[in-house]
Amino acid sequence: MSAVKMEKLLLILQQLYHKTEYVDKSPQMIDYATDKYPTAAMTDKILNREVLDVLFSNAILHWVDNHQAFLQGANCVLRPGGRLIISCGGEGNAADILQVFAELVVREPLDRALGGFLLSTVGFGSFKIVHLRIHHRYVGTPLDFATAQRGQSIYAFWWKNLISNVSEAIRCEREELARRGQAFWHSELLLWYLLSLLWLAIDMVLGGWKGGVFWGIQALIAILTLDWTNYLQHYGLTRKQDARGRYEPVQVHHAWSSGIFLRDLALFNLMRHGDHHANPQRHYQSLRHDDNVPEYPYNYSIMYLLALVPPLFQRIVHPYLDRFESQQQQPQEG
Repeated sequence: MSAVKMEKLLLILQQLYHKTEYVDKSPQMIDYATDKYPTAAMTDKILNREVLDVLFSNAILHWVDNHQAFLQGANCVLRPGGRLIISCGGEGNAADILQVFAELVVREPLDRALGGFLLSTVGFGSFKIVHLRIHHRYVGTPLDFATAQRGQSIYAFWWKNLISNVSEAIRCEREELARRGQAFWHSELLLWYLLSLLWLAIDMVLGGWKGGVFWGIQALIAILTLDWTNYLQHYGLTRKQDARGRYEPVQVHHAWSSGIFLRDLALFNLMRHGDHHANPQRHYQSLRHDDNVPEYPYNYSIMYLLALVPPLFQRIVHPYLDRFESQQQQPQEG
């Protein structure tokens, strides 16, 4: 794309969107662009806390070796319904990019719809919304209520999550509907809760009031168990923040993980949670274990029980947490 056409495009983007940000790894290019467009925001990387409507890449991706990693990162910063626009010159050099992107786009909607459907059976459709829009984006930061803070008990965590899962899902949906200019009945949260009411109604038709009580109890147990697991998977782990307030990218060591074969087989690689966050598009059967992850001293079945006694849990876990954080602060070799 010529410089003249590029300047025209930038002007159009500034007119369409109330906030635009331009990213370049070259300090010289940032200085040049800042002088030429003093009102535009220039940076060397996309903010981890940004939620973008459009991500435009011009003549960049054919120089990138790992297209999968780029597309996963783009997915993390784009809001649901956001657009990724790629411009690549040259015959055939975008073929592999488009192939990877097509695979991601095709498989995600079905996977996510099935996830929402299953969560509706326990009245937890809100989890689908906050898990994608909040937890994966802000994990390891105070902005994520599903990351257990150091010293936070499981009981305080449960209470906070029971409230925040619903309130934050409503807030996310309200913002999304306002952005799209749609009425409340377009909300996917409404769909999941209507499905939950359907499951409750079926139970009550089949089992009367006892069937309704049974459905409510099994739903509560499922919700508490899922949050219990979240508590253990991220307890006390945080992402570093630079002088500008930007959080480091999510990495495998931002979750307590484990790579024992039999446990992975029984729990569908659930304990390889760090890789799930570092590579959210990777299917569960392909999740990998990395040696550079924090690991609990006992298996999860024991850690679940220890979490119910906060003083004992913290007495056992905090030394491991301190040791791991100390290792992370040491300069890496090579």
